[in-house]
Amino acid sequence: MQLLRVAALLFVAVYTYDAISTYRKYAVEYLRAVSTLEENVKELEEDVREVQALHHLGLNKNNRTHTNATTTLEEEMEPHTKLLVVQSSNSSTTKKEKPYLVLHVGPPKHATTYLQCVLSGTKARELMLQEDRYEYMGTAQCEGAHDESGLLSHTPTFSESIIEGGVNHNKHKPKLTKQFLQKLEYLEEHNINGLIVFEMLGGNLLMASSKYPQAFPLILNTVMARFRVKIVINYKYLFDYITSMYNQHIKPTGKYNAENKNWPGQAGPDGKKGDYIRPFDTESQEALYYLKMIKRNRQSKTAIVRQKYIHAGVDPRDISILDMTVSHQTVLTALLCDHLPGASGACAHARAGTFPIPPKDKMSANPSFPINYDILATAAWKDGLVNTTNLSRGTVIQAIKARQEKQLNRTLHDFPKTCMDTKKIQKLLTLSIEVDRNLFGTSQTREEALTQKFWDGKPTKLCSVDTNVVLADPEWRDWFANTTTMTM
Repeated sequence: MQLLRVAALLFVAVYTYDAISTYRKYAVEYLRAVSTLEENVKELEEDVREVQALHHLGLNKNNRTHTNATTTLEEEMEPHTKLLVVQSSNSSTTKKEKPYLVLHVGPPKHATTYLQCVLSGTKARELMLQEDRYEYMGTAQCEGAHDESGLLSHTPTFSESIIEGGVNHNKHKPKLTKQFLQKLEYLEEHNINGLIVFEMLGGNLLMASSKYPQAFPLILNTVMARFRVKIVINYKYLFDYITSMYNQHIKPTGKYNAENKNWPGQAGPDGKKGDYIRPFDTESQEALYYLKMIKRNRQSKTAIVRQKYIHAGVDPRDISILDMTVSHQTVLTALLCDHLPGASGACAHARAGTFPIPPKDKMSANPSFPINYDILATAAWKDGLVNTTNLSRGTVIQAIKARQEKQLNRTLHDFPKTCMDTKKIQKLLTLSIEVDRNLFGTSQTREEALTQKFWDGKPTKLCSVDTNVVLADPEWRDWFANTTTMTM
């Protein structure tokens, strides 16, 4: 009897084990089916959203044509966050691939204003979206040329462009602006590639010594999690970069030295006294400010920026150098053709000369300053040749410009010259060759081209008006004697 009871229990145990195994098998299959179903539902939902977006845009998914090239995003989005959307005619991305986000990070004074001014144009943005599924997000830097309300802004503090908060010497934790995040979300959802040109990503926002140390990693980590990020860094010869930065720093039309709008020693409405603008010199305080890092690292600004992105975790293969010293194509053509993956349509237009570019008179968002005219104006003022009671510094500069260019049919650089010390000039050339070699390697062809451009540019970059000679000219002295009747 006991034996029968044990046998019965063994039978029940075996039967129960088989039942549990069978149940477990069907449960696993069921869960797999549910998972597959969920994936299919997600894909179906993505297809529905895409069809809805296409329907909203008035587009036909089969032939990829558009009925209204200026249609913007969903009306429920805030007006300042809207993007221009035109369906791509040759999209090569798939749902499983992240879209590209190309960050052109400058650095400053490397033709970024020009690129921003061209790419922020409505027709340029429409073309890039239609041809290559690229959305130019900003920043905007061409006021007056076209509507820039839908783009990331380019403000002096940059707090309204990508980062807000935390820009006050790191006292508060920074965060990304709502506009920037909404743009990223839309591009990611609709598989549209993005392009940003923002030189502060290769300037203040990048450098650890600035007041934005937390902002840069926040931007980079956010975009790298959502997109295939490509970094583009422009390169120009060191002597071109330093002289351009010097001009930017000292010109009174900029934010650095507004006091130079006033005559030396005279205070303006803001209480700031004017000062003399001195010719470029590698040992001047302004030049040394930009040269010290380059001298310490023996690397160009481009190479320094590249290294910082690598240190931040960007794969070196995803960083490209746009060499502005190559003269066979413009910086715009180089960007579109060599540094934007899949932008073959925009590239073709750039090479054919049909890419929309604003008129030249609309491309002056960041003009260089005519330093020779200012140097001559203040020298004449110092000699007592200018009646400062009736004439402002800016008025005299413009009058000198008008006489030199309109009456005498000469240019800013046709004055008698005085140049920087010969030893300093040679040191600048040597350093320029060294940093170029450290980035591109040793090349006799590159060195010869650099040296030739250096000496060709010497009269305009390393020399300035010789005021002693000009003010000794009787005709100029007589003209200055009549400054009270100056007309531009």
